[in-house]
Amino acid sequence: CLGGGYLKLGIFSEVHTDFVLAGIAEEFGFIGVFVVTMIFILLLQRLFKIANRSHNDAAYLFSLGVGLLITFAFMINAYGISGLTPIKGISVPFLSYGGSAMLASSVGIGMVLMVSKKIHHRLDTKKHTGTHGHYAGQGTTAFAENAEKIGDWRDISPAALEEK
Repeated sequence: CLGGGYLKLGIFSEVHTDFVLAGIAEEFGFIGVFVVTMIFILLLQRLFKIANRSHNDAAYLFSLGVGLLITFAFMINAYGISGLTPIKGISVPFLSYGGSAMLASSVGIGMVLMVSKKIHHRLDTKKHTGTHGHYAGQGTTAFAENAEKIGDWRDISPAALEEK
């Protein structure tokens, strides 16, 4: 029965903050922890994909940093609860109760979403397919031709190729 766990009775001091994964594991079992872990993996995969597709070095590093912060916070908490490392008091992003950690994670994700909104996809004219990536296509003939047509390689977009 949901809500009948013993962790809330005082075995762990703060189930709703530092030990939220332990509470999820007790209430929902392996399936619950697996679902939460898969949601985090999907979120991190999307963050790292946005980082890889950004053409601006600062945006790339910022997106990578937000992804790594969320990764390490989740891993340190999960490892601490499973007994692999000592408990550090780091909250699980988006799950643990706490205003400042939730606000910082939300602002970080929002800024990465703004980075993803500003990504321009480059067009490889020889293959007629869109290519993207942090430095994808550098050194290829099509990249050199497109860079000469347009100027700065960061401004290559399908609309810019059609204009030139």
